[in-house]
Amino acid sequence: MNIFRVVKIIILGFGLVMVGLVIHKNYLFPQSKGISFAGFKEGVAVDEEWMGIYFKGEKVGCSVTKTSWAGDGYDIFEQSIIIFNIRGDKQQVEYQSKTTVDKNFLLKSFDCCLSSGLVNFSLQGKINGKKLDLTIFSKKTKSHSALTLEKIPYLSNNINPYIFKQGLAVGKRYSLSFFDPFTMKISKILIDVVGREELEQAGRKIMTYRLEKIYKGIETSIWVTETGKRLKEESMLGFTLIKESKKTTLSGEWTKCPKEDIITMTAVSTDRLIHNAREVKQLKLKLMNISLEDFNLDEGRQNLTGNILEVIREDPVFWKTFLLPYNKKELKKYLQPTPFIQSENERIIKQSAVITGGNKDAEQAARMLLNWVYNNLKKKPNVGIPSALEILDLRAGDCNEHAVLFTALSRSLGIPARTCVGLVYIKDGFYYHAWAEIFLGEWVAVDPVLHQFPADATHVRFESGDLDDQIKILRLVGTLRLEVVDYS
Repeated sequence: MNIFRVVKIIILGFGLVMVGLVIHKNYLFPQSKGISFAGFKEGVAVDEEWMGIYFKGEKVGCSVTKTSWAGDGYDIFEQSIIIFNIRGDKQQVEYQSKTTVDKNFLLKSFDCCLSSGLVNFSLQGKINGKKLDLTIFSKKTKSHSALTLEKIPYLSNNINPYIFKQGLAVGKRYSLSFFDPFTMKISKILIDVVGREELEQAGRKIMTYRLEKIYKGIETSIWVTETGKRLKEESMLGFTLIKESKKTTLSGEWTKCPKEDIITMTAVSTDRLIHNAREVKQLKLKLMNISLEDFNLDEGRQNLTGNILEVIREDPVFWKTFLLPYNKKELKKYLQPTPFIQSENERIIKQSAVITGGNKDAEQAARMLLNWVYNNLKKKPNVGIPSALEILDLRAGDCNEHAVLFTALSRSLGIPARTCVGLVYIKDGFYYHAWAEIFLGEWVAVDPVLHQFPADATHVRFESGDLDDQIKILRLVGTLRLEVVDYS
């Protein structure tokens, strides 16, 4: 399993889960059955690797990757399991994929699934000339889309064998098109062969090549042998993958050990407490230990001066409501559907009409939508890809699900809306969170989980937009430091 995918799965699992949420049962995989790779495919193996997944030194998961002959190319099968402790509740997530490549490890097709018990997300893709045809499956929906290609993209599990086939040489750089199934976007990924290093593993010293990957500003180091065997991956975020034996992986002994709470481990502490956080109208923070230039910090209710960020809760006096639908072209982007915000779907349109009863005032309609989402979605942690249609069926989820469904309902009425990710203050520190913003003459932060319209000033937005934009927040994990300068 690629470490960047591990990081994204974990962020989806804990980063956007409301701290303090009471979980009454384990709705994911049964805890007593241990680890099982029942879905692992058999065939004529060309290569097979077993890896342990660690976060800050604690084992949280494991994976297996197997490459087999397939006609004039290869099938790459992958299965991984990650276990979280979220507020004392052990929860398990499973990822499976099959990628078919040609003899040069160029992509032909893939099929992947992320399963968390509450939600199963599946995606199929196939290269069709200069297009990548995609089919998205969720519990009750199936949809299609296509991406136009300049070059055939790579997935995480065929990058390493492709590079090894080209030859490892210190100083060599690869710039490749990378397809991310979680965001369904294609971006550039850079891989540098930076040097030779001796790596100690199981009491043996092994000469390796060290590779550096950079994707969306997140750096990962990879150590591989001269024969292309991956021994270790390490990210700047505290995650490590280490090669281990099949016996060790399948024993499942690590699943029996008590695990630290993943939310507590990733919380951002401050030098002082904030009292009555839900009533805070103004907040000043000093942001430290990170580069700020790539984040959406200085806009709307947020003002950045140097590394001092001021957040001021919006004042309804300055809002400018309008008759629906909004018809100015400059915000067209925030009215359009996406693969996961299906605002033009008939069921989404019908639901928003039922909720608002035909009310054409944008502010009043938005308040009705927020009230309905808050009252009709059960507050449950969910590890998965938030899809508005599936959330409408499930009527459950965490802050990410609340924000995505609210955004889809708003756009279906003609209210410009976008999802936001960042931090919110809860009890004793800042925790990763998601909410929404709507346009009422200015962008107004609203929180469907906390039932706030507008949201209090301890909501600190780092990014807004689609999942592809939101994953920038991964750079903050384990790095960001905060000081509370002032609040009122």
